[in-house]
Amino acid sequence: MALSVLVWETSVNLFLRKNDMTSVSPPRQRCCRGTLFQALVLRVFERGDERDNVSNACRVSRKREQECPLTLSRFGGAVDDKSGVPMARFKHCPPYFLRRRRVRLRLSFCVSGVSRGSFWKLVWFSGRGRMSAMRQSTLTFHGGAGTVTGAHFLFETGGKKILIDCGLLQGGRYGKDENYEDFPYDPASIDTLIVTHAHADHIGRVPKLVKDGFTGTIYSTPATRDLSAVMFDDAVNILGREAAERGVAPLYESEHVAAALALWQTHEYHEHFSLGDDMTARFLDAGHVLGSAMVAFERDGVVFVASGDLGNSPAPLLRDTEAITNAHYLLMESVYGDRVHEKRDDREALLRDILRETFEKKRTLLIPAFAMQRTQILLYQINTLVESGAVPEMPVYLDSPLASRVTDVYRTYTHLYNDTIQEAMRAGDDIFEFPSFTIVDDSKESHALLSAPAPKVIIAGSGMSVGGRVLTHEKRLLGDKNTTILFVGYQGVGTLGRRIQDGAPTVTINNKKVRVRARRETIRGFSAHKDRDGLVDFVADTAGTVREVFVAMGEPKASLFLVQRLRDFLGVSARAPEAGERVVMEL
Repeated sequence: MALSVLVWETSVNLFLRKNDMTSVSPPRQRCCRGTLFQALVLRVFERGDERDNVSNACRVSRKREQECPLTLSRFGGAVDDKSGVPMARFKHCPPYFLRRRRVRLRLSFCVSGVSRGSFWKLVWFSGRGRMSAMRQSTLTFHGGAGTVTGAHFLFETGGKKILIDCGLLQGGRYGKDENYEDFPYDPASIDTLIVTHAHADHIGRVPKLVKDGFTGTIYSTPATRDLSAVMFDDAVNILGREAAERGVAPLYESEHVAAALALWQTHEYHEHFSLGDDMTARFLDAGHVLGSAMVAFERDGVVFVASGDLGNSPAPLLRDTEAITNAHYLLMESVYGDRVHEKRDDREALLRDILRETFEKKRTLLIPAFAMQRTQILLYQINTLVESGAVPEMPVYLDSPLASRVTDVYRTYTHLYNDTIQEAMRAGDDIFEFPSFTIVDDSKESHALLSAPAPKVIIAGSGMSVGGRVLTHEKRLLGDKNTTILFVGYQGVGTLGRRIQDGAPTVTINNKKVRVRARRETIRGFSAHKDRDGLVDFVADTAGTVREVFVAMGEPKASLFLVQRLRDFLGVSARAPEAGERVVMEL
């Protein structure tokens, strides 16, 4: 197909001059040129038939005034950024490929825009030839749509079936009833499972998948594999107790965990590996927890990125989330899609003030904390405050065997920490140790903490109070006015932690009603998730290339808020798919 590059370049330069853009920065000019090149109006003619097939046309829409005047959007046609005059309203398709075979093409390039109130000029380039159909992939939202937990996405490339995460749905219990249902596909038909990180809501049903017939390969980073082994061991115990209480068989047992780990292979960040069917993948640092990764899939030059959970960068321990600049399709989380965290200095000040008050008024500070990342961040922050003299020394107890084992894994992968932490450790600072810090091993010591004199700080799991030793402490301490309960992480809908945080006057713990007299505090800035603004900034890096953003892994309110914000602020096509929905990608 012959195209006149000279005429194209001349026309684009005319567009830039007419819209007074010759003085803007080269990156913005490149953005305009790239977007114009995609702004095709494809007139497709069947052999012997002159009917237009407008379903194969591209679409263009407005972008915010400070950005490139043109971008891709789900609902628009090509428009003048000042006047808003539409050029066309055609459904999107990639500019270089058609879904129909054996067609003749007439390509229409929008290359010249005019100023306020005027219509677009069209310069037509004609060519005739044959193009083969572009390959398509599908993405099905079997979990993580309309919910924060239960991440579970099926990516089908045409020749391969790839599962992205297989997490537990969590609510009132560690594992909700829905986790026991059959998978909506045959697990034996799945070729590959990609694990983004080792939180239970992303890995919690992996052994069940193996139990039900999966024999493919599991991929993750090395740290995620080691952390998953620890998390599975804990999950077997918790799920076993829950099953015994309900009189049902456990979701899975230790033998299924061992079988899953035997299928596991690891890759470092940025290491390309093949998934078959011409699809490659690589892990990028998500900055969420140790070893957490975004997955960048690529075929025929088209890139699909699954974000997993995205870190609240800059984080105290880990490196910042890597920037994505070339994604064509993006699956992303939205846990805090409608909220903004406190600034880093503010969250440290809030923790300092609460610790000081605990010491001065001889109170008990109870902190339900996730065993992974949140506990390690808290230990580091308290260590910093104590060693700097910002807070007085007082007993701090880590009452979570799981958190203790996870911390041991964190000590193994210090090369994944950010530069500041690595420098401190080289100087001899043990970031997880400080005066009067005690790790509580057995349950007898745990119960003895309740009679230990105040002031004292108790950090216990689980983070959402759906299990673990924190329940024992809450049962005894929530009724005490001299107790402060501090939430430092997301509390899922329906969980005990969420009810306490939301101000419930009474709660039920292990079939006993407890009146809540303790003071409730929340510091959202210690979250390991990006907030609303961080998520928008993350997408902004790839706004010039992305065709569709799928917003998931959040409560409906948060996901829909983020969808609208991405549309309004970046002009990108974004939506929040529903559970069970299947979307098509030109990949």
